[in-house]
Amino acid sequence: MNILAFAASHSRQSINKQLVTYAASLLQQQSGITVQIVDLNDFVLPIYSADLEEEHGIPELAQQFYQDIGAADGLLISF
Repeated sequence: MNILAFAASHSRQSINKQLVTYAASLLQQQSGITVQIVDLNDFVLPIYSADLEEEHGIPELAQQFYQDIGAADGLLISF
């Protein structure tokens, strides 16, 4: 089972990042579970704008994040 984990916060010292990292470590102790922890700071994305999307298309990093979510068997989100 593959889990994608992330905190819905951009703060470097976010308690939510600490929590999701801890929860991911507990899940990784279980047999057959792989957890990919994603830092949203690695995905510099604009606030959604239909105008920007129409003019420039969907940002490449947004497409990658979408694919990562789609490939996961489950999500672990802390916010």
